[in-house]
Amino acid sequence: MALKSTISSTLVSQPIVITAITAEDLYNYLYWDYRIYDLRSSQDYAKCHIHTAHHIDPSTATTVSAIACLDAQITADYGRAEQAERVIICTDGTEDHSETLSLLQAYLNSPVNPSSTLLRNIHFLTGGHANFESKFPFLCNDFIHFNECIQLAWPSYIQPNLYLGSALCRNQTVVSMLGITHIMSFSDYPEKKLQFENATEWISNAIENDKGTVLVHCEQGVSRSPTIIIAYLLGYSKNDAKQFTTVNEALQRLRFISKLIMPSGIVYDYANARCST
Repeated sequence: MALKSTISSTLVSQPIVITAITAEDLYNYLYWDYRIYDLRSSQDYAKCHIHTAHHIDPSTATTVSAIACLDAQITADYGRAEQAERVIICTDGTEDHSETLSLLQAYLNSPVNPSSTLLRNIHFLTGGHANFESKFPFLCNDFIHFNECIQLAWPSYIQPNLYLGSALCRNQTVVSMLGITHIMSFSDYPEKKLQFENATEWISNAIENDKGTVLVHCEQGVSRSPTIIIAYLLGYSKNDAKQFTTVNEALQRLRFISKLIMPSGIVYDYANARCST
């Protein structure tokens, strides 16, 4: 909390929101290719780092100008392909990096940063690198099958034991790494025939009774499967606990996870009918 206050106090010009994110949030964000800065030592970074994370060595990042030079080198080496609206900062979770963090935030918020006008969120990884590696080791560069894993399509993490994705996420490696035990497919299922109660009861049973991990997918993971996930979050099954009270609340949560989600309008019809009964 003290670290967050230190960084927040330097905000002067841009409406940048500074928040902590979980390892699960970062797992979802990797798909969108936001810039990740790893502030651990050179030795720790070389030993293992999160996929696409760029190193900012605290021993050399002693001024805003030094950080600007390091960031320019990152851009020269990798290109500025990353989306500029979010930046994620990873530390070791133990050492005090407040000085480097203050300098990095000052750089990010200054005209020297080519993306400063686009930046809206700075996120700090809760628990640091070690916490992420313990949950998603296959997305860290020292994993034995790392080169294979980074080429795969990974589903979005919704909540414990529940993932949402496309048909590509049925890859056996993905299923194995995430511990998925149950798969519900809507790839060949007409939208108008979605059965909310049957589907959400099946998900509930798989998670609560079978103690499994569920992947819900359709062909693209954009409409039919998100529609079922929203129904589940709204508690359409008689046995489901309602986690959100409206479709828009649930949709906002899903779009925080994936901007591509466009659920079917029939979920609104079902929600309105349910509220009127």
